[in-house]
Amino acid sequence: MHSWKLSTKFSLFLVLVFLLGSGLTIVTLSKHLNHQAEQAVTERAEILISALQAARNYTQNHIQPVLQANNTPSQVGNFFPESIPNFAAQTIFTNFIEQSSEFQDFAYKEAAPNPTNPLDLADDFETQILTQLQSMAPDTAKPLSGYRTKDNKKLFYIARPIIMSDASCLVCHSDAQQAPAELIKMYGTQNGFGWQLNELVATQMLYVPADQIFERERQNLWTVSKIFLSIFTALFIIINLLLWRTVTHPVRLLTQVA
Repeated sequence: MHSWKLSTKFSLFLVLVFLLGSGLTIVTLSKHLNHQAEQAVTERAEILISALQAARNYTQNHIQPVLQANNTPSQVGNFFPESIPNFAAQTIFTNFIEQSSEFQDFAYKEAAPNPTNPLDLADDFETQILTQLQSMAPDTAKPLSGYRTKDNKKLFYIARPIIMSDASCLVCHSDAQQAPAELIKMYGTQNGFGWQLNELVATQMLYVPADQIFERERQNLWTVSKIFLSIFTALFIIINLLLWRTVTHPVRLLTQVA
């Protein structure tokens, strides 16, 4: 009877150790896999937003000068959407997500408090991001990242500042009277003017559904957890068998003999 109680207590102790070990392992794995998932998505998002910034720079530094150089005097001041960095980035992003199912739920916006395109008007959250970026020195402003909830969806975001660094952009954004007629016809005279050189005028906002971050992490966690649970279960059974053969069973035999 005494040996049975001893084995029962030892089994209960093993169960407790098993449960604590399993719980601690799952929590640790969850944190580690969650960090890895966030890091992977952050890297992909940074690569994508860097590519969009490269498209903006190329448009501003190469497309605009070529169009301006090839204009005849009567064409000077015409508005070509293809020469606008915002248009180039938005077009490339749209084409990119249409061709890649993995990125179809991503969203891109050049949020501004005074945008030319009304669709780029910053909401309250994006205005706060702009305020944070504006509080930094223009030469030290760094991208921000984090989470926000929009339309009942949790989104991971990366925000990169857009600074008015090229004087040629003032043609479209300094004064409505000097802006191309086609630009005025398309967007009106109410927004997108009064910008100044070296001013932080907008922020590139790239949004990633957080579900994409955590879904893969949950799948990996479940797979790894099953492996650890299988290992712990096997160890529990083996230890109990060894206990029965080396301790419990011999003690019971000695008890019967006595």
